[in-house]
Amino acid sequence: MIELASIAAVFLAFSLVSRRLESTILTAPTVFVAAGVVLGSSLIRALDFAQVATFFLVVGVVALSLSFFNQASRINPATLPGAAALPARLLLIGLPLTIVAGTLLAAGLFPGLTLIEAALLGVILAPADTGLIPAVMASQRVPVRIRQALNVESSLNDGITTPFAALFMALAQIRQGAADVTFHWLWPLTAAAVALGVGVAVGGVGGWLLREADRRGWISPGFQGLVFPSLTMIALSVAYVASGNYFIACFVAGMTTAWVLRDYGERHSRFSETAEHMFSLVVLLILGTEFVERLPSLDWRIVLYAVLSLTLVRMVPIAIAMLGKKLHWQSVLFLGWFGPRGLASIVLGTLVLVTVPGIPHTETIALVVMTTAVFSVVLHGASAIPLAAHYGRRASQFGVEAPENRPVVEMPIRLGWSRQAEQIEGRIAAWETRLRRR
Repeated sequence: MIELASIAAVFLAFSLVSRRLESTILTAPTVFVAAGVVLGSSLIRALDFAQVATFFLVVGVVALSLSFFNQASRINPATLPGAAALPARLLLIGLPLTIVAGTLLAAGLFPGLTLIEAALLGVILAPADTGLIPAVMASQRVPVRIRQALNVESSLNDGITTPFAALFMALAQIRQGAADVTFHWLWPLTAAAVALGVGVAVGGVGGWLLREADRRGWISPGFQGLVFPSLTMIALSVAYVASGNYFIACFVAGMTTAWVLRDYGERHSRFSETAEHMFSLVVLLILGTEFVERLPSLDWRIVLYAVLSLTLVRMVPIAIAMLGKKLHWQSVLFLGWFGPRGLASIVLGTLVLVTVPGIPHTETIALVVMTTAVFSVVLHGASAIPLAAHYGRRASQFGVEAPENRPVVEMPIRLGWSRQAEQIEGRIAAWETRLRRR
């Protein structure tokens, strides 16, 4: 109970000074990872590894499931065709090349890893998580088309990489002599198909029920916000029981629900996003506790992989993906740098560590994922405001005919970011003033 109170105290302390911290480069993810580092020893002593890992996995799965549902519910298919050029290149060219680059780097730096294990690491660390960079996503100084590209990429890349992560987990087990090879080959595909059916069913029925309840005035305003988390948990549970991929089920359920509702508003998603944010911060706090305990195992290869994963492994594929789009080089660098590794990578790494014990190098994979995620939280969080200010200043000089400034219909961002937009703009304006003085 003391440890639980310590976690609650971190939430309380941060909440009380959160507005003051908005004027600094200290983001909520950075603070919670740091709090986990500080609390690490006491939490680990109070709980054995099995308890921490199980709790970490459960909270992480819930947080990522809510994230999948919430992100998918913000996607409006009608707005995608006119704004799909950049996100399509990020997802169809940049993402596969990032996986390949991460795989080759892992195979080169860690000779003990099999090619399948290297590919698993490359897949886990491929998806970008814009949840770590609200200053970038809410800033009006960053061209809408660039923000939209990052927003759509982050919303869809988790769903693309999750089946491949499941496939490589299964293939890694085959390498260890699993008896039923055919089952391990086909299971990720059948799990994705089951998840698709579950997601459509849960989202379709749930969205219709919510629409009808709204239309008839049956639902109390105070309970509207509970529908999305409830549908997320139903999709997660049904997919789990049916041996489907529960992350894909939650994503499809979110998209189907939004499609059925058509014009849902803030009242439906506010609580779901708050719950997602809370669980995500708990995951980051526990990440800090686990990371500090594994610091003695850290070596130069792991650090080098983390640094290269956040830089060249993403930036070079993104540069290749943007060839022919005539973007300014500052825009290409901006897109390449802001591919934070967050919740999806952490949860997928934990799944490998806890649920696939037959893979011989799970500890190496888990430590690389943890290190990369911690580096990303700190570096991307600290650079979001300064680089948004710097890039926004440069982008204002591109001209209205620049590819970055082509008009697109902007997809909704998280409600919390929208409400913080004014404070975020104030922080970026302060950094712009500093840049002018220099």
